[in-house]
Amino acid sequence: MHLMRRAASSTCRAGLAEQRRACGSPSLRDVRHRTFPHRLDVPLRWGDMDGYGHVNNCTYTVLVENSRTTLLNQLFVDAGMGNMPEDPTKAAFAPIIAELSIKYVAPMEWPDTMICDSCVTHVSETGAEFWINTRGTSEKTGATAIVAVSKVVFLDYNAKKRPAVPDAMRASLQKWSSAT
Repeated sequence: MHLMRRAASSTCRAGLAEQRRACGSPSLRDVRHRTFPHRLDVPLRWGDMDGYGHVNNCTYTVLVENSRTTLLNQLFVDAGMGNMPEDPTKAAFAPIIAELSIKYVAPMEWPDTMICDSCVTHVSETGAEFWINTRGTSEKTGATAIVAVSKVVFLDYNAKKRPAVPDAMRASLQKWSSAT
């Protein structure tokens, strides 16, 4: 029974990897070989540590969110749409996170600052779906601590469907994108 579970599990993982390649979504390995036009420095807090003396894995999720949110807001500003909507449930055009994956590469300890470098990748033909890649690096050691990919989808929250993406937003996505 145990061997059957293991075989099924590896089949599922292989199927997911094939599905990601077919859909054009990035792998975590892609993140290391990109240029990152967006940077956010986030000082770590003593409370970000866990019982082992390094930054708690849950904290990295929040740090990636901070970086992603500042980049998303910049996309809206550059597109001439003002700031990103504060309450997306009342917006006809707002981002939603459809998927998040983080690979933990090396631990970080307080005191330190995580340098969050981000870029836009894998923009769909309609521009309604794209990925944000983030690399978190320790300012103190220069070591990469995490790499993350976030799938972002624009949504019309009122109509509960994907909206048409304005040309100005497409241009903004292109401005903040990175090639390998």
